[in-house]
Amino acid sequence: MTESNQKSVISNQKSRIIRQFAFTLVEVLVALVVLAIGAVTLLELQLFSMRAGDRAARQSQAVLFASQKMAETLAAASTGLSPSQGVTDEDTPGGPLNWTVTVADLSGTDIQGASTTGLHSVTVDVTWPEGDAEREVELVNYVADKTSNAQVAK
Repeated sequence: MTESNQKSVISNQKSRIIRQFAFTLVEVLVALVVLAIGAVTLLELQLFSMRAGDRAARQSQAVLFASQKMAETLAAASTGLSPSQGVTDEDTPGGPLNWTVTVADLSGTDIQGASTTGLHSVTVDVTWPEGDAEREVELVNYVADKTSNAQVAK
């Protein structure tokens, strides 16, 4: 075997080895497509997670506000329960909350066969817009009127 033949054989062997370890353009493009699909999916999951977190935070804020309004209403019960409504400040995180306090007299109502006197239902509704829908939190509490010696008779 001549020296030029040996160089040719060695050169062919090297090029085969290099081709075995190299990626073709098609393989690189397929890998990029798979990575792009994965990245888009992860970004969508991140966005969904952020929206769910915002929704949960807003609902927690509404529950805390409703609890505060219920406590204020019950604290003022000694001067009489009265309905009220309003809107929180514009600078409330997430936007303003609409709230309504309603008081219903349950005296004389039969609850599971028992007659009641001096019993009131206090309801606090907190609503807020979310996208195209309106979300709501409602708290209900029952209060016995201290001045009427509220009682339940069977």
